[in-house]
Amino acid sequence: MTRNTIRILLVPDTDFRDYLDEVDELVGFAPEIVAEIEKDLDAHAREKKRLRLADRKSLESQTDELPEFDITEREMSAEELELAVGRTRMSEYAVYLFLMLRGFLGSLCSKPSRRFLQESMSLHAFLQHREWKMPGDSDACFESGSVRSCRRTAGE
Repeated sequence: MTRNTIRILLVPDTDFRDYLDEVDELVGFAPEIVAEIEKDLDAHAREKKRLRLADRKSLESQTDELPEFDITEREMSAEELELAVGRTRMSEYAVYLFLMLRGFLGSLCSKPSRRFLQESMSLHAFLQHREWKMPGDSDACFESGSVRSCRRTAGE
């Protein structure tokens, strides 16, 4: 016969937990940070879409055109493109959080940083309180890299 046991793990009182609290407070004082990050994420997504369309056009140009059709094409800028439903991305607030964590740790992509993030009770409690899951290693690195560098300097 097995007994069910309840384990309560307390979040330790650490400098990192204090830092997470400060990060959370900062966005409360300046919510425009998250709005600007959203703009950067959208701009980055539009640029990636423009590159995908250019790749497709390049591939199609390797095929001869039909003689009866006279199609003129124009180059579109990333700003002109509209985003549709695609790959799910992290929320703007989560990108802000991981951008600030990159400033705290110096990197999100190094092996020691990834290990720290995976094992941090403070971070897991912070995410769980918001009903978020820990993003994959590549998501945190990629999404935080989508924010313009003039915005990143605030957290680093």
